[in-house]
Amino acid sequence: MSLARKTEIRREESDFELLEKYRWSARALSIRLPNLLELEIGGEERFSWISGLRMAQGGLWAMDAKSLKSLFEFACRLGDWPMVLDAGKFLGDELECHEALDLIEACARLGKMAEGLEISIRWQLLLPCDLRFPRAHDRLLEDLHFRRRFPAIEGDEYGEPDLCLIPLSHRHLDDFFWQYFDPGISELCCLPEFVSREQWHAWLSGLYSDGDELPLAIIHREWGFVGCCHLVMHEGIGFLYYWMGKDFRGQGLAFRANRLLLSAAIESFGLRACYAKVFEHNLPSRRLLERLGFECLDFRTIPDETEIFYRLGEDSRHVACELRDFLARMKSDTSVAEPIYTEIKE
Repeated sequence: MSLARKTEIRREESDFELLEKYRWSARALSIRLPNLLELEIGGEERFSWISGLRMAQGGLWAMDAKSLKSLFEFACRLGDWPMVLDAGKFLGDELECHEALDLIEACARLGKMAEGLEISIRWQLLLPCDLRFPRAHDRLLEDLHFRRRFPAIEGDEYGEPDLCLIPLSHRHLDDFFWQYFDPGISELCCLPEFVSREQWHAWLSGLYSDGDELPLAIIHREWGFVGCCHLVMHEGIGFLYYWMGKDFRGQGLAFRANRLLLSAAIESFGLRACYAKVFEHNLPSRRLLERLGFECLDFRTIPDETEIFYRLGEDSRHVACELRDFLARMKSDTSVAEPIYTEIKE
């Protein structure tokens, strides 16, 4: 084949490129959906696909039941629970049993407990002999009972119109790992490098068994699970840490989520002082803490002096002792070094 002929051969466009070309129209999406169900999509690609589906959202009304079912399945595979809810609403009476169960699961993952309970009750009445729905209903009630241990975050309305915090649940394993693919999260937050699902479940159970830590999933109305924030607290003293998925940084979501958590902790849990630590070179997190009202302390961490401490709360003469005792209670490998003041450098 001549070189001229070779240059005429065009690379076949991918499904994603074709959908972009046609601006994610309902027709284009319906045609490509059978192919999409065959794709293996990784964490780095996921946000691009979800963003595309958001462009298609306005055309769901024009899709037939078969296409909506394929979209419903694709959204489940992506862990795109807001889209699962939207597609489920358009399917209405066309929903099958397994899809109704996925719809209940979507409600639970997003903290929409009342909506999930309503769906489970309706399907129990429709299919009284199908034991999967009573089991789903009971599990929702267990989750709701668990949430009520934390009065400041009880109910679907806690938070802002598009952002809320719910207790991190064993249900959230897949949602967690969709965001945790970025190795920078474990490095900057000193969190485990999870190698198995069992390790993650054991880690989460350990957090709750200690009794003084509240791990929260940050849920966005449009994007679903976007990150986590944690508060360790004892006798009015707290320690805050958080992380955000790579695709959701720089949008103010981390600031808003931590502001919600701190406000709830101060108003309902009696929080009077809170600490945080951050690597000195992590300027975005340092600025976020300062926007929340934290002040940089004049001592660093040991044995690794690349981290520095921040504190929120009234002035105290015994900050170093207070923090040292709290770190010991947390069984942290980190302690307090001699005073060294550092400024944020632009």
